[in-house]
Amino acid sequence: MIEINRTIYQDLPFKGLEHFKSRRKDSRQRFERIADLVDVRSKVILDLGSCEGSIALGLIEKGARRVLGVDDNIKSIELATQFAKFLHYEKEADFQQASITIEWMNKLPYYDVMVWLSEWQWSVKQKDLEYGKNLLFEASKKADVMVFESAGSDGGGGIKGATQDDIEKWLLENTVYNKIVRHSAKGDWMGGVRDLFICSEPFIKETTKSYKNGMKVIVERIDKDKIKKTWLNGIEYLKEREVKALKRLAKYSHYPKLLEERENYIIETYCGRASRIKKDMIDQVEEIAKELETENIRHQDLVNKNLLSLNGNLYVVDFSRAVFDEEISQKQWRPRDIGDIPYTDRLALILQIKNSKL
Repeated sequence: MIEINRTIYQDLPFKGLEHFKSRRKDSRQRFERIADLVDVRSKVILDLGSCEGSIALGLIEKGARRVLGVDDNIKSIELATQFAKFLHYEKEADFQQASITIEWMNKLPYYDVMVWLSEWQWSVKQKDLEYGKNLLFEASKKADVMVFESAGSDGGGGIKGATQDDIEKWLLENTVYNKIVRHSAKGDWMGGVRDLFICSEPFIKETTKSYKNGMKVIVERIDKDKIKKTWLNGIEYLKEREVKALKRLAKYSHYPKLLEERENYIIETYCGRASRIKKDMIDQVEEIAKELETENIRHQDLVNKNLLSLNGNLYVVDFSRAVFDEEISQKQWRPRDIGDIPYTDRLALILQIKNSKL
């Protein structure tokens, strides 16, 4: 029989454990919703801020192969370990005491799913927002999917002045995930205050495979604000086009900034994710068209994947196919939906606006 002489934080909605007094009564609602939104079956899961283990144990109930729960409160870890033993989850559940820091995060192995519910804001409050953003970035490199929740101005642990819109923005800017889906809170889960964010499709490294004879371009996000592009096996000359364009466009705001250049790679600023052109970006599209014409640069491949957005600013990337001044292109690259119409960057941008269905 497990003896507890204090009120625990999370309730334990499992047979034989329901009677313990707790501050929260929504654990089953929480882990069942997570299991509805993310396939946890046979997955290896990391639960950050696991408290007494209710979410971790619930995800095992829902089919997770193994769950590591982490909390900096050793008493909570000891209780969670006892509860796992009581439920005969000793093989599936492991609970460890640790402080969730960037240094600790860097040492973690890779997980299928990371569950991070209302713990991140404490790192922000204890350190500062910039530290929290860097912690987010390092964490996002450790799992295929991240299930995330954080208090804004709500609750004693919230980030003062922050809204759930801010939380979404910080996730978009400071994680490697290309897809972030926001789900409104349901039922008693924080009274509908805190949204649940499912972050997936991580981008750390991407290799272009369209070149023959082993030629390839590798794009890596090496830091929160930096991208490394490497040209290999005979196409290093394409790097020179990229460098030439970025140097010529350095005075404008719609292109990456060149930070470093080496023989076969460059490091440039991170410019966000591929973006459909939004209604409030049309003026930026016109600016881009004028700037390219002014600098006598023809990009030749202005498709969606080369139009990125960050903090509301539209960026054009990948100038390895560009031609300059009166130069004649060796190969006429062109978006497929141009058809037989003579290609111009301005026309390609107009087509992107049309495809955005504004």
